[in-house]
Amino acid sequence: VAIAIEHLAIDTVSEMILEHLDALSDDLLVHLAHTFGAPRLDRIPFEGEEIMFDDFLQRAFTDNGNGDGYLTNEGLELLDELNILSAMVTDGVSDTIIAGAAIARIASRAEQKRMADRAYARLRLEENAGYGLYRDTPQAVDLMVTMIADEGRYRPLHYVLPALGKVLTTKLERRARVEAVLVGIASELYRRETGGWPASVADLHPRYLPLIPEDPATGDPISINPGERTVVVYALGPDGDDDGGYMDPNLERDMRPKTRGGLVERPGGRILLAPLAQ
Repeated sequence: VAIAIEHLAIDTVSEMILEHLDALSDDLLVHLAHTFGAPRLDRIPFEGEEIMFDDFLQRAFTDNGNGDGYLTNEGLELLDELNILSAMVTDGVSDTIIAGAAIARIASRAEQKRMADRAYARLRLEENAGYGLYRDTPQAVDLMVTMIADEGRYRPLHYVLPALGKVLTTKLERRARVEAVLVGIASELYRRETGGWPASVADLHPRYLPLIPEDPATGDPISINPGERTVVVYALGPDGDDDGGYMDPNLERDMRPKTRGGLVERPGGRILLAPLAQ
């Protein structure tokens, strides 16, 4: 939620700079840069998710007093509600046999807990690695969860654990968007002082930027493409081609500010968010 709110703020500031270049004073732009650049979210909190998982184990498994146990009837109902075994649990005798065989394969309470702890530990390792890990290797967190879910023994983890790899991707996207808007603000301050746009992000360091942001895909300095009225801040993307920030929507996702939406009331009282163009 914090990242989503920050993305809305970044979009608003980007639109303000693009559409009303002189609306914000130099001091306000510097203040915005310091606000966006302030350290935050160094470690994504997962205490709530971990409590939820422990609660699931408490409800779904027996407890032998040493942190171990096996799936209960109530646990089977929980799994059914999560659609894990819903295709198997019916009134048919054959389906009951299939369901029983699947239940027998599900690992014990202690094994589920150990595997979940491994997933969270792996997440913390990847969280500290930054962009570099994603340039070199796939996201191991979700690969591990998918792999163990396919084995059947740890299938509940596939449904109860949060999408850990998605969390990391969102955090890195947050970093990229923050650094991009800092480059945009610095470019505008540069234009006001020199009368022209910077040719590269190196022109902004160190007077306007304390450091040069890296390209998430390559590790090189992030790129800018100065135009007549605007500067496009962009990364090369997975293909490594420098296309000046213009993207093939079929291959890459555009992180630039989207068209502002409006509330549309539909029959039945439902209110949906839709682009103003519609």
